[in-house]
Amino acid sequence: MSSFLSTLTRPAPPQQYHNVETWDATPFLSPVQSSASQQYALILLNQPIPDVTVLKRLWERSCTRICADGGANRLYECFSEEEERTRFLPDYIIGDLDSLQPSIRSYYASHKVQIHHHTDQDSTDLTKCLQTLDSLYPPTPSSSAVASLIKSHDIARLFVPHCLPLPLRANKVDFVDNDSSGGEEHDIEKEPPEIEILVWGALGGRFDHVMSAIHSCYLFPARKIWLLGEDSIAVLLKTGTHDISVSTHLQGPTCGLIPIGGTAKCTTSGLKWNLGMQSAWVNSKVQLTSFTICVDPSMPLSFGGLISTSNAFDTSATKQGDIAHVRVETDMAVLWTTELSYK
Repeated sequence: MSSFLSTLTRPAPPQQYHNVETWDATPFLSPVQSSASQQYALILLNQPIPDVTVLKRLWERSCTRICADGGANRLYECFSEEEERTRFLPDYIIGDLDSLQPSIRSYYASHKVQIHHHTDQDSTDLTKCLQTLDSLYPPTPSSSAVASLIKSHDIARLFVPHCLPLPLRANKVDFVDNDSSGGEEHDIEKEPPEIEILVWGALGGRFDHVMSAIHSCYLFPARKIWLLGEDSIAVLLKTGTHDISVSTHLQGPTCGLIPIGGTAKCTTSGLKWNLGMQSAWVNSKVQLTSFTICVDPSMPLSFGGLISTSNAFDTSATKQGDIAHVRVETDMAVLWTTELSYK
């Protein structure tokens, strides 16, 4: 019996990933300005802005601000005073402009905001914005990110097959609407390429828009893209190891790992219900014993199988005040999401 238990409880060696990607939303979510040097770009989608305080916080932490088409309507309408409205002028308005109100378009053009009209209907307004950021801040993809791009093509076909070539080609700008430029663009001073992207409104409204926002993360695997909504935040964790720091005053307690488009083998630590271990019971003549078997070093996640929703941080393991630490190892891209509690 003892040899049987020894065999079952001996853990198989986990797959090793050399690159560890770190994630921390605290610098842009916290009301207290962080001393961190991380740079952000903010994209506003065409979704309501229920909390102007949160918008201002994200705006102030960002070095580049872009409205995706009708997102400019939302930005304009959330301010009633002209003085405040002129303090929050985006750097760009980008999209096919089918949602942008003519009067609002004229207002921002008169304030020297660059308005880029893209007629391409094979890409979303969010994708167009991400392409612009790629040109402003050229990414430096790691080998793991390139591998993720190759894997992501099969997954991306499930959503928008005709969008697959977009990261590999420049999107045509049909014209630039700017009263003072005469159609010529002005360069914005470029920050370091390791910029992280905040997408407000990605997790609200129509479900097909939510899925499209997730799909955009697959199209730009070299980027760290934070999808934000009123109640949730999500990021796409590519193949490899991820260390996630979470302020429990701002996020949680609930969280989840969701496979999109396939089966992902994951191991985790720092969660209330970690993946990769399985409990079992052995009935001997002496006593009923509970122990842990490592059947497989990874717990497969898939639709039709297991998905990890309504999970939670292991707050008993927090060692630095209100900061929880979660590690995820995955052999395929998975979506990490947490509840927002900063309001």
